[in-house]
Amino acid sequence: MPIAWTYRGVSGLSADDFHFLADRYDDTYGWSEDMAESWIGRVVRGQMYLLLGHRGWLTRLWRAPSGRAWASEGGMRPGVHVETSGELLTPQWSFTPLPGVLSGVYGLDESNVFAFGQRVQSPGIHGIVHRWDGSRWAETPPPPGLFLGMHGLRPDLVYAVGDGGIVARWDGLQWVRVPAPTRAVLSSVQVVSEDEIHACGAGYRVLEGSVHGWAERIIADGPLLSLGVFQGKVLVTTGSRGIHAVEGNRLVEWAKDVPATQLDARGDLLAACPDELVATRDGETFTRIPIGVFREATSAFVPAWKAGRQRRQR
Repeated sequence: MPIAWTYRGVSGLSADDFHFLADRYDDTYGWSEDMAESWIGRVVRGQMYLLLGHRGWLTRLWRAPSGRAWASEGGMRPGVHVETSGELLTPQWSFTPLPGVLSGVYGLDESNVFAFGQRVQSPGIHGIVHRWDGSRWAETPPPPGLFLGMHGLRPDLVYAVGDGGIVARWDGLQWVRVPAPTRAVLSSVQVVSEDEIHACGAGYRVLEGSVHGWAERIIADGPLLSLGVFQGKVLVTTGSRGIHAVEGNRLVEWAKDVPATQLDARGDLLAACPDELVATRDGETFTRIPIGVFREATSAFVPAWKAGRQRRQR
């Protein structure tokens, strides 16, 4: 049974203390939900701590400013997991089931959290968004389309992007679709201010916008996976080609040796690559946590899919 390990997400404000999302799975036929685990961990001053090992599909991770982790779950048991204790050695989690196949979770703080994905058991493809207001979850109907990325600055200034070039704003009461100059897939967005918003996606596009309108800035030669604004630079991830910076109407290499699939640039720059986690404060010195550290940390745990077979055999 060949086992594979991969990092998939990272979230936090500081290179000294951040959370990550990773997978361990049976690689006989590639990843499948019933033969895989999602793990949430935390890195504190270079030391890795495992907080949750979960059989199933955790789709996205968001670390709140408070330091607590939130994770969306898709697949067979959709909902949101929340780390309630904040403890490294004795973490405690709560889970709230929510309708839909959830693909992401994002928040401003723990009174403004959104879980988004796809509604099931309805004809066609329809998005679904739930909002946590600090006391309860409630559906907030989105415009037609599926949200894939979200970011904001305040409760009435949250933007979401998604399939078919959808761009929408949460104005504090409802989602309002915003005219966009493309129908290409957009998967990542960052709001810097009312006058500066950036987005990119697998549709090869980089968009620049504001509350007043949007324009297409770059058509790339490959998919763009994630975007962040760090030290005044708009950075996009291109997978194996590394991180690139937007300069004028072109992309230039910024960190070729960081093949990131996802960025968090809310504070220090954090990057999740399949084989390493990367963090930097200054864009020059990079701290790296190789996948071998995660592999070693999980080695003491029997894979959940294998343990399940052993129990059935008894």
